[in-house]
Amino acid sequence: MPYSFPSILVNGRDVEIREIIEGKIVAQSSFEASLFSFIQLWNSPVDSFMQQTSGSTGTPKSIAIT
Repeated sequence: MPYSFPSILVNGRDVEIREIIEGKIVAQSSFEASLFSFIQLWNSPVDSFMQQTSGSTGTPKSIAIT
């Protein structure tokens, strides 16, 4: 699948989208692990998945992303 951008800047380092999706990149923090997991799910064949909101405007909640 072609991507609009071949990589993203994460915590000051250039990370290839392909490496994230293929599970070839090692997360250096819990934030990165969460981000990489989201990107893998977003690009997977599943129709929907659950994600946790930040709670910045109230209590954090689980939401379904379809």
